[in-house]
Amino acid sequence: MHHGYLPLIVDHIDGNKANNKIENLRQATKAENAWNSKIHKHNTSGIRGVSWNKQTSKWRAAINVNGKALHLGRFNDIKDAENAVKLARQTYHGQFARHQ
Repeated sequence: MHHGYLPLIVDHIDGNKANNKIENLRQATKAENAWNSKIHKHNTSGIRGVSWNKQTSKWRAAINVNGKALHLGRFNDIKDAENAVKLARQTYHGQFARHQ
């Protein structure tokens, strides 16, 4: 309401749901809000978008874009997979990209 309208979805820029300062809130779509979410508790690699593929014995990198998984490749080194998802997130998710 601060800007004269009530958005359907409000995103907390810093990811802290308790920080409701107006400068920390922005209108978002459901997808944008998900892009800015914290890492899931079931993540075992510790890196968003990176998982271990047992069949290939490589790290798989992927992000979601427009409701679909975008496969970025398989990597021997976890750092290479992390760099791939960070670059793709910055490209596709822009200001809503969250890397940790």
